[in-house]
Amino acid sequence: LDELNNGERREGLFGAIYAWMFKVGGAFAFLVAGYVLVWTGYNPDLKIQSESTIMAIRLTYALVPFSVYALCMFLVWKFPITEKSAYETRALLEERRGKL
Repeated sequence: LDELNNGERREGLFGAIYAWMFKVGGAFAFLVAGYVLVWTGYNPDLKIQSESTIMAIRLTYALVPFSVYALCMFLVWKFPITEKSAYETRALLEERRGKL
C-alpha cells in the first residue's frame, strides 16, 4: 500500500523503525520496572515481602503487558488492509510495473 501511494518500496525503513522501537520499548520497560517496585510497596530491607506487595507486583507485571498487547491487537484489527484489498493492491502494483 505504501508503494502504491508513494511510488517507492520502503520496507527496509519500516523494518529499521520496528527494530528501533523494539529497543526503545525494552529500555522503557527497564526504566519503569524500578518505579513499579516502589509503587507496589517493595522494601529491599525486608527478607519477606507482604502478601499485598507480592500480589501488586504480580498484577502489575501481568496486567500492563496484557493491556498493551490488547491495544495492539485492537489497532491491528482496525487497520484498513484486508486480504481482498491486499490482492487488489498487488494487482495494481503489478499492472503499474507491467507484469500483467
